[in-house]
Amino acid sequence: IFGSITQSSNVDSTGETTDTASGSFDGSVARITVTQADGTSFTFANDAPAYYERDYPQSEFQVWAPLPYDSGNISYHARIDDEDDSFHADFIGVIWNSGDVAEHSVWGYWLRSDGNPYEPGVEFEAGAFVDGPEIDPANPPTLPQGGTASYSGEAQGVYHYQYGPENGDLANAVEIGQYVQPFSMTVNFADASISVCGACTGSNRIWGTAVSPDGTVVRTWSGLETAYRYEGTATLNSDGTFRTQQVTLTNSDNPVVDFSGSMGGIFSNVPDSNGNPRMVTGTSGGEYTQEDGSSGSYVGTFGARTSP
Repeated sequence: IFGSITQSSNVDSTGETTDTASGSFDGSVARITVTQADGTSFTFANDAPAYYERDYPQSEFQVWAPLPYDSGNISYHARIDDEDDSFHADFIGVIWNSGDVAEHSVWGYWLRSDGNPYEPGVEFEAGAFVDGPEIDPANPPTLPQGGTASYSGEAQGVYHYQYGPENGDLANAVEIGQYVQPFSMTVNFADASISVCGACTGSNRIWGTAVSPDGTVVRTWSGLETAYRYEGTATLNSDGTFRTQQVTLTNSDNPVVDFSGSMGGIFSNVPDSNGNPRMVTGTSGGEYTQEDGSSGSYVGTFGARTSP
């Protein structure tokens, strides 16, 4: 859904997201409020005690975001309520122009449940968002009337995975973690067609922890390369937005036998030196089962830029 770009596991009868995330940044604190279909909301921010937090230098995020963004911060937060065993985890990224913090982009994802999501069968919700003035639908980009452009960058998100019963010490274990992958997009402005690929120019990597049904941690991954690849096509709207369910997920090591997913995004309202939108950003998500009986779901964000 657009306003910010929000995608979550909470959907209506048509499959459209019912959560709306709004991100803000005041030069110090990035704050996200998620409003749900019943009018209730929850808020998380990067000034909360962090499980992991660090500066995000321009030398790292330049692969997907151009100048004048020159400063950044990323943080991960997780908390468990010992009384009711509820769980909340989130990732928040923010980049900004140190000369004018009004120029910023905030993105991230969350996972919440009323029980322990590492226990098989416990229901949970997950979502992802991107927000900032450069992707404001009220100020859409002026799109080229023809030509093509290529974009490259990065995608990342949260995943939840349950191993099939024939996976040795990992049988029926639940794994929760983060994925990061290179992301590429080609757009043909003449016919308004878009094609994307995640992990075509490098590997999908994961950081996660697998917990057995008895609560024992059985594996921990840190930057593990996997064979997942994500591809999709979409039609570009005149306001610079797109959304589609024409997406696929594959894994040559453990074939995906059933998949349902979608993605959406918006192009920057700032042109590059060639008159093309200088950046594109959005979200993607899906759920799937694999040949060995394992099943998973994920939701995350992507950002990509034209070549300097």
